[in-house]
Amino acid sequence: MALEVVDGRTIRREKSRQRIIDAIIELVTDGKLEPTAEDVAVLANVTKRTVFRHFKDMEALYREIVADMHAETDALRVPFEPDRDWREQFDELVIRRTSLFERYTHRLLLSESLRSRSPAIADEMDVLVSQLREGLKARLPEAIVVDSIALASLEVALGWEVWIRLRRDQGLSVKRARSVVQKLTDSVLTGYAL
Repeated sequence: MALEVVDGRTIRREKSRQRIIDAIIELVTDGKLEPTAEDVAVLANVTKRTVFRHFKDMEALYREIVADMHAETDALRVPFEPDRDWREQFDELVIRRTSLFERYTHRLLLSESLRSRSPAIADEMDVLVSQLREGLKARLPEAIVVDSIALASLEVALGWEVWIRLRRDQGLSVKRARSVVQKLTDSVLTGYAL
């Protein structure tokens, strides 16, 4: 088996690309809701030309902010296993989903702040919402999926907006925030002894 050789230029290119992504997230997180390419370049310690070498325009950079979340949310769409306890499967989903939100809090905040101004972000966030909805439906028995009120309630309780509110605005630890989400979902699921 041959080892793949990665030259220094490839490593530097990837590092500068990641610094650009990190820079735009930091700028928006710090309150600069419409960062320019110049702002990003300065914070990333690259030239404006480097920014546009990696991303054809600011919309492409915005799209990149959400792109890697898609692969992880797609992985949440694990098929329901009828032979396994559905509550156990659902609890696994709660842990995976809240872990995803914890890891991508800054990107989610950035995406929400740019959503109304960026067609790319709006499109990417619509895809993300759809992926999360499908992942939720895949982990629930049919009786709950067809109950539109229960499904909508679970979707809200398991939304990143709730997670961010619990972690940032209420200052709860991951463990306590997850307990709140579990309690919210338990209240919706009470009565579903399938």
